[in-house]
Amino acid sequence: MNVYDFDKTIYYPDAMFQFCTFCVLRHPFLWFTYELILIGLAPLYALGIVKEQYMLTKIYRITKYLKHPEKDIQAFWKKHEKNMQEWYLKIKQPTDLIISASPTYLIKPMTDKLGVKLIATEVDLKTGKVIKGIMKNQGKSRYILDQDMPMIENFYSDSLSDTPIALLSEHAYLVKKDEIVPWPHIKDIISKHLYKRMKY
Repeated sequence: MNVYDFDKTIYYPDAMFQFCTFCVLRHPFLWFTYELILIGLAPLYALGIVKEQYMLTKIYRITKYLKHPEKDIQAFWKKHEKNMQEWYLKIKQPTDLIISASPTYLIKPMTDKLGVKLIATEVDLKTGKVIKGIMKNQGKSRYILDQDMPMIENFYSDSLSDTPIALLSEHAYLVKKDEIVPWPHIKDIISKHLYKRMKY
């Protein structure tokens, strides 16, 4: 089984960010509802007062303000399906598992079309509320460990935060748009983080 992250890995850039931009341009009233909330939270997030997980729960609630979110999602993919990465489309297999922090409501139409499996953040389409935990970082690796899954042959992601899954895989690759390289050695990753924390 091959496992792939979605945003900035097999899809570029970030699907949820693009969807939000798409909806705001499509429905200008969102500037006075949805966008005001995010603008108010942005400085707090930048200062570290508001955590990333909380910020994401607010971003995912965009469908709460949409009259027909299914139509917006359909229109989004009609315009942005072209952003699926060509290298992935050439090697995809029916046994592939896509694991993403983005909401299932957004990613599933595309993975269904591709004919691959999906594990993503479960969000109620009408209320925009996260039903379970966000499938990000520890959430991803915890899910992999808790499930009786086949051996991961190849893992692809754009983020070093997915290192726990990389360590569970026979082969792992770091994706930077069109560049795919072997996953850095764990010692190199640790050294990089320590270097950032060091003060002179």
